[in-house]
Amino acid sequence: MKSIKIKIIILFMLCSVGLLTSCKKWLDVKPKTAVKSDDLFSTEFGFVDALTGVYVKMGAQTLYAKNLSYGFIDVLGQRYDKPTYNTAAWYNYKNNEVPSSAQSTVGGIYSNMYNIIANINNLLAAVEEHPDVLTTPKYHNLIKGEAIGLRAFLHFELLKMYGPVYVKTPNGLSIPYRNTNATVATSLLPASKIMDNVIVDLLEAERLLKDSDPKNFAQTGTDPFLYLRQFRMNVYAVKALLARAYLYRSADGLHADDKSQAMVRANDVINSTYFNFTVNNADNKILFSEHILTLNVAKMTDLVFPDFGSSLALTNLYLSSSLLNTIYEKNSGGATDFRGGDNAFVTGSDVKVTTKYTWGLSAGPHKESVPLVRLPEMYYILAECDPDPVRSASYLNTVRNNRNISQSFNLVPGTNWDSIESNGQTRRTNEIMKEYQKEFYGEGQLFYYYKRKNYSTFLNCPVLGGMTDLQYVFPVPDDEITYGKK
Repeated sequence: MKSIKIKIIILFMLCSVGLLTSCKKWLDVKPKTAVKSDDLFSTEFGFVDALTGVYVKMGAQTLYAKNLSYGFIDVLGQRYDKPTYNTAAWYNYKNNEVPSSAQSTVGGIYSNMYNIIANINNLLAAVEEHPDVLTTPKYHNLIKGEAIGLRAFLHFELLKMYGPVYVKTPNGLSIPYRNTNATVATSLLPASKIMDNVIVDLLEAERLLKDSDPKNFAQTGTDPFLYLRQFRMNVYAVKALLARAYLYRSADGLHADDKSQAMVRANDVINSTYFNFTVNNADNKILFSEHILTLNVAKMTDLVFPDFGSSLALTNLYLSSSLLNTIYEKNSGGATDFRGGDNAFVTGSDVKVTTKYTWGLSAGPHKESVPLVRLPEMYYILAECDPDPVRSASYLNTVRNNRNISQSFNLVPGTNWDSIESNGQTRRTNEIMKEYQKEFYGEGQLFYYYKRKNYSTFLNCPVLGGMTDLQYVFPVPDDEITYGKK
């Protein structure tokens, strides 16, 4: 009965079955058109339905169920050895002419995400136009806070792809920031202005959710909208994203308080005690207790089968034993790290395949989750921001020790944690990078780290002359330029 109840909850939350006609129409709305919202927003459930539709669209394979998790973005991070996923063509394209093999992917990410943003803005307009409909206590601020937080998240994600290398050119033109439901074209903004808008939206979402979010991350409750909150833009997800955003913006050198603000928000999440390290990955390969924000994707196991679950010889996305051993440093203290062990990867001859999304159908909401923000990142942010090298290393040790690595960074006071190493990055940056390689396999975070830190080369990088903006910046698709104006 408990298993059945959980399935009903997730189906309700994600509109995966029995989707109302109004919700279907909502999902089909084009970004340049207005929503006919009289029927949809005549009831509270219509608002919940529309907001749920946003999460459904985010969970498409064109976005977080593949391309922005284990798929395209991790392919660019050189996660796999499969020859058919060689990215040399992408990394060597000229004059903004994206290889034909990537054009539909790059264009689809851009257009689909702005489509979702348009839906969010129409929902937010309806919240203001129909204030009397939302009568359940705290629903008004809860729905509004979630929507604004999602808008910030999606713009931030777009900036990380289509914006410049921020540490080099924070004022370079990037993307539009769509924060109204107006149908007029919006100018492309400097990346720094996008980050300012992201933080403004996240701060507003934090304010709205502070008292309205029930903070119920359990599987029980009377209103499915108010529990299993890790599946929605909860207040701690907003705080985690603020930590991420403040750290990102700090690279421009103009906001002296950004790193301290990032640490405050990261500590808020950690000290909440709602999120805890999973002791091992034998029964929970997705490490669900660590999810601060996650998507539930209906039939995820079936969706990823062509990439991970057919046969080891034919699967599209695999890595070699050599690459696995390098990522998880198996010959230098990482042999016991369960992130690279037999529960994390199916092994056969020289082929290794992640089991993160294919481990079965056992009961629980975690079985088909795609994480967007997880607890270890909060420790990595603290490690990057804390000026004290001993404390910085201790944050990395916390994660490593919880991954069954006994070897720690034993730094003594006065250690030059920020000395430059042979690749031009600091020791601190490189050690955090290694953690991103291990921790976020299949989650799409590594390429963003390389870009944010402006790595000129990285593990298996196919660019012989070194990475430049040309390789790191996704060009805005020509057929999507109507979303903005240069």
